[in-house]
Formats: sequence, C-alpha cells, structure tokens
Amino acid sequence: MLSAAGLAALVGGAVTSIERASLEVAHFSGNTLERVIVGVAGAARRLVLKRFAIERDWVMRLTHDYAVREVALYRHGIYARLPEICYVPIVAVAHDGDGWASLMVDVSAGLPSGDSLSPGDLRRYLAALAAVHARFMSDESLRDPALGLSSLRDFVQILAAPTVEVECTEGRSHPVLEAARRGWQVFAEIAPPEAVQVVGELAHDPAPLLALLGRTPHTLIHGDFKAANLGVWSPEPSQQPADSTQAARTIMLDWQDAARGPALLDLGYFLAISGPRLPVTKAAAIDIYRAALNDQGYSFLDQAWERDLDLGLLAGGALRLLWQKALGTQSPDPAIRAAQTEELRWWCDVTIRARRWLG
Repeated sequence: MLSAAGLAALVGGAVTSIERASLEVAHFSGNTLERVIVGVAGAARRLVLKRFAIERDWVMRLTHDYAVREVALYRHGIYARLPEICYVPIVAVAHDGDGWASLMVDVSAGLPSGDSLSPGDLRRYLAALAAVHARFMSDESLRDPALGLSSLRDFVQILAAPTVEVECTEGRSHPVLEAARRGWQVFAEIAPPEAVQVVGELAHDPAPLLALLGRTPHTLIHGDFKAANLGVWSPEPSQQPADSTQAARTIMLDWQDAARGPALLDLGYFLAISGPRLPVTKAAAIDIYRAALNDQGYSFLDQAWERDLDLGLLAGGALRLLWQKALGTQSPDPAIRAAQTEELRWWCDVTIRARRWLG
C-alpha cells in the first residue's frame, strides 16, 4: 500500500518521494497514526496511515471487534453508500501483519480547533448525522456479520462500572478506563440515589433496556460522533475531477464504535460528549436534529419520539458518560465545576425520566 507503485495509483501520478513520521495527536484508543507525505508532480500529497491491533486497542477489545469494523465498512462499500454530504477520507486498506491498516487523506486542516462549536458547525454536523441515519434506516444489509458492527450490549456497556473494574483489576488498564473507574465511584457518592440505582441496575443487567432498543427501527450508528471526529472538507481544485461541482462535505472519522441500532443513540452520545461546548441548549440541538431527520423524509410519531429520545439519551449518553460528568464536578476550576455540576444534574434527570419506559 505504501510502495511507490501503490501510492502512484492512489495519487494519480509518478511518485518522486515518500516521507513518513509518527503523528502525535490526542487519541484515546490503542491504534497508531503515521503521517505519509508523497511527492508527486512537484507537489506533496499528505496522507495518514492508521494501524489497528486488537491486543492494544481497548475499544476493539471491549466491543469484540475481530473484523476491524472501521476497515470492514470500507471493504464492504458502506462508506461509499453514505450521503454525498458526508466524507470518510479512507482511500485504501491492507493487511498489516496480523491486523489491518488504512490509508487516509490528511484532513487535519478541516478539523475544528478551539473549545466550542459554532451554530453553523452544529447544524452541519447534525444534518449529516440525520442524513446517515435516514439513508440506512431499517437497512437489512447492516445485519451482515462481515461488517463486524458492535452489538448493542457492547455499545451500552463499554464504559459501565463493572466493565472498567474488570479491565483495571485484571491488568488491562488504559487512562480512559482508569478515569471511568474513578468517575463511577464519584457518581455513586454524589448523584441522586434514584439515578445511581437506575445506572447500577442496568450496568449489571442491561436486558430490559436492550429489549426496548431492539424493538426500535435500526440504522447505521457512528458510535463516536463528537466534534473531534468531525470537520468540513473542501478538497483543493487539483484533487477534484475537472467536472466536479461538489460542495464542502462533513468529515466523519473514527468508526471503531460503529453499530446497528436506534438512531438516537448517536444523538445521545453527541450531546453528552459535547456538553458545555454546545452553542445552544440541548433541547434546541435535539430540535435541530429532529428537523434535519424530517427533511430527509423520516419522522417519528410524537409518542414514539418521546420514548425513543429518552432511551437514546439514556443508552447513548448517560450510561456511557455520566462518570465523566461526575469527575468534572471535582475540577479545581470553578467555571468547569459549575458547568459539569449542571451537566450531571441534567443527565441524572434524563436517567430518572427514562426509567418509566423500563417497567
């Protein structure tokens, strides 16, 4: 894949040089990134090589990702079926010893910087998410085991207290898992007892929640839909076909948590991970997403929407990230502490409210 001949086929010209260097970025899984700069026709094409190995990647291990789903989605044409407004920059994949590697266009120039989302970016991202969900709604091809999509059980329990406790005590620790372990301990001490009870019950036995999620229309779930994995891509004119009229597209990176499940799991996670970075209230963001889904020709009846929203916020957001909110309340920074205290309260209210659907 990185031979001169292989790269020439990808970049469309004779390769005059290849430079490689490790790429150090904020990255929370166990895969590795390397920058590849390819000289061609007096110019430089910047690529990124990503290597996957289940023995060092805690996300792959805890979601039983033996197929390397981020690669499998490329190999089986799922990315090619995404709406035109979406862009996954993978251009090639190959075996890498016992694992796999992917080669991507370097889209770092299109990724966000700073600590907040603009209203325009929020609308763009949620419109792209709704378009993906509508495109694959009730699509039976997602059942293909070759895709290796995460089970809903793994999706919900990846950062549950019992999961992280086992990983840490058995010597398979990681900074994210250690933080989650501490966060759940704090959560149990400071959160409302009813919220602690709901989270504890579902952490040990998610069957009631999984049964409800299983009766909801399923679609393709990104699984790690957050600002760090999103951006806006406008290729240089030299990299577009002569007849291209393609507008800017929404970058979607890191599909390692991809699953087949209810659309609102992605929304729940996005709202939880984004937290105070949102430029509008969570209620307003929810309305933006619902309107975008309606624009794609898919709508919920009001009663179904209320139920599925509660369950999506619970399973996609609260059960995966309440530990993070609890940790944030312990920050020495008063502003962070106040924001995270409000976040914790909001998500605890969601958790308690969602209990009504569980029986």
